Amino acid sequence: MAQSLPLYWGSPTVSSDYHPNSFVNLMNYSSMEEAVEEIIRLDKDDAAYLEKVMTPFWPYGANFEEFWDSEIKKITDFFSGIFLNNLWIKPVAGYAMAVTNLLL
Repeated sequence: MAQSLPLYWGSPTVSSDYHPNSFVNLMNYSSMEEAVEEIIRLDKDDAAYLEKVMTPFWPYGANFEEFWDSEIKKITDFFSGIFLNNLWIKPVAGYAMAVTNLLL
């Protein structure tokens, strides 16, 4: 998407996956007319347009690889916390103790 400004109309939680200043989220406007006014404003204001266009799309770094690495780290940390702290073991009439002893 070289030098283009995406217009988005979809999930209201899109900003949790993508940087909110890298696109025009049509869900943020009360009407299509209001959204069109914002698009026209950006078209007339080069500085505001370039700020949006130059904002990295991924919220975790400037490219997909950095984004992917951060997601893998979050998943790895999550599961490491579960397994390293034995949080996955549920005691059921002594069964958990037997499983723990087998793993140690």
